[in-house]
Amino acid sequence: MSGTINPDPPKQASRPRVWLLSAEIMTQLGGGCRQQRWCEYFLELGWSVRIYCLTGLFSVQATDCHSVAELRTLRTAWLRNAPARSGHRDSPFVRVARFIKHVFLFDLIYPCIWILFRKLWQALRAEDRKVLFLCSSPPFSLAVVCALIKCLRGPAVIYALDMRDYWSLHGVRARFKWHKMLIERFVMRHVDRLTTIGHTMSLGFLTAFNKNAAVAYNVATHISVSRLQESEQIDWSTYSCDLKRQTRKIVYTGSIPEGYYDLEAFVNGCLLILKERPEIATKVQFVFIGACRELQRRVKKHAGLSEFIVFIQPIAHNRSVEAQRAADGLLFMGLHSENNMGQVSMKIFEYFRNMKPILPLFVRPGSDVDILIKKYCGSTMTLCVDTAVAAVIRKILDEGCSRLPIPQSLNIEPELLHAYEVVVSELMMELKR
Repeated sequence: MSGTINPDPPKQASRPRVWLLSAEIMTQLGGGCRQQRWCEYFLELGWSVRIYCLTGLFSVQATDCHSVAELRTLRTAWLRNAPARSGHRDSPFVRVARFIKHVFLFDLIYPCIWILFRKLWQALRAEDRKVLFLCSSPPFSLAVVCALIKCLRGPAVIYALDMRDYWSLHGVRARFKWHKMLIERFVMRHVDRLTTIGHTMSLGFLTAFNKNAAVAYNVATHISVSRLQESEQIDWSTYSCDLKRQTRKIVYTGSIPEGYYDLEAFVNGCLLILKERPEIATKVQFVFIGACRELQRRVKKHAGLSEFIVFIQPIAHNRSVEAQRAADGLLFMGLHSENNMGQVSMKIFEYFRNMKPILPLFVRPGSDVDILIKKYCGSTMTLCVDTAVAAVIRKILDEGCSRLPIPQSLNIEPELLHAYEVVVSELMMELKR
C-alpha cells in the first residue's frame, strides 16, 4: 500500500505469528484500510497474518493470509459484499443506546467478545513460540480482550495497540468515564508497543498513562493518486436532485457525530454570506456525504440554506472518492477542542491524494492537521469563527477555489510511512527472540 510493497513476499512463515484483532477489516470503514496497511508490512517481511474479525453478535471469523496479494484479494471481496454505512450512526435511538453503552460498558459482555477470547486462548495453546497481537483502531472491548490474555499468558504474547482515537480521554463523548479510565489504565499497563495517529495524541497518552506512543500518520494509501487539474465530469444529479450542474461543489465526505464540530459557527457563517449575497446557492453548494443528522437539523431551521447545503446519505466508498475527485474543493473540519484533540483523520490524506483545493475549517494553529496542510500544500488557513467562514466562502464565490490550500506534492509520504516500517521491524525482532 505504501507503493514499495512487493505483492509477493520473499518467503512464507510456516505458521501464523501475527494475529490481527478487528471489527472493521471486512467493512468499508477507514479503520479497515489502516489495518490492511499494517498487515501488508508484516506480510512483506515474509510472515503470515491471521485475522480474527467480529462478524456479528455471535460470530468471529478467522482467516489466514500468507502474502500481500492474498490479503488484497480478500479485502476486495469483503468490500464488494460490504454494505455502505457510516462509521458513526446518529439516529435518536442510536444516540441513547450509545450513551448507555458507554456508561455501562455493555460492549464488554457481547457474546462475540467472549467467543473471541475463547478462540484466542485455544489457538495460543497450540503455539510453541511468541505470538503478536495487533489491535488497530479497536473498539474498547477488543483491546480489553488482548490485555486480559497478555496478563494471563505474559511473555508468550506481544501486544501491539494502535490507537486511532481516544477512549476515556475523548472530550465530546459520554460522561461518567471514570470506570473506563480505570479499565484503560489496565489495558495500557499490558501494552508492549503503542502507536497512534498524531503527535498531539501521542502527548495525551504520555500525560495520562505515562505511555510513549510512536506516531504513524493515517496516510490514505488505498487511494490512487489523482493529478487532474480540472474536476472530473460526473452526473451530480445521480447523487442528489438538489445539486445544480453549474455550481461550484465543496464536498465533505464522512459522518458528523453530535458535538464533534463547531457547526454553529459554520451555519452562522453560511447565513452571513447568504444575507450578503442571496444568489450564493446558484453559484456555490456545499455537499455533505455521510451521516450528518445534527447539521441537517440546524440547516432546516433556516430558509434558504437547504439549497446552499445539500446532504447525501452514506454511499459506497468508491462513490465517495468519485465525488471527491469531481469536486471543486474539499471541506475538512477540525474537532471542536483545543488542538483539535489531536485529530488526524484519514480524510485529510484522501484529500491530499486527490490533489484538490482544501477548505480547512476550525483547524487550530499548530495542530497536527495544520502542520500537515502546510507541508503538503505550502500554506494553510485559520478559519475558526463565523466571520472567517463567511469571508472564505465569499472568495470562493468571486474567485473560485484557487486561493485555497492545494496539495503540491506527495514527496513527504515516504517519510510519513517510514514509521510503519520502523515499528513493524522492531516488533518482528521481538518475535524472533
